[in-house]
Amino acid sequence: MIIDPIDRKIHIRLIIIYLKYQNAFYFKYNNYKFWKKHMIEVTNIKNDRILRSLFYSLLFKKVFSKVKQGKKTLYLFNPSKKPLENLNTKKQIIVYFD
Repeated sequence: MIIDPIDRKIHIRLIIIYLKYQNAFYFKYNNYKFWKKHMIEVTNIKNDRILRSLFYSLLFKKVFSKVKQGKKTLYLFNPSKKPLENLNTKKQIIVYFD
């Protein structure tokens, strides 16, 4: 199965928008299988070759950061190049009722 270049760009933009909406930066480092599930959910493409090529396109665009831990390869969704110290901070919301 071959994907049209225009469709490819649309799918890549759709994946990025979806992951930004989900605040995927705070999912922290995960393996390819984790991100593949999200890509299937958005694009409804089940062909592994196409999904892998879309993922490599995102890696090439530096939307994902790649880290090796022993034999594992983990990826972090970081399109806006946030500093990694923001990864461990939790935002606290305080609501006052009068």
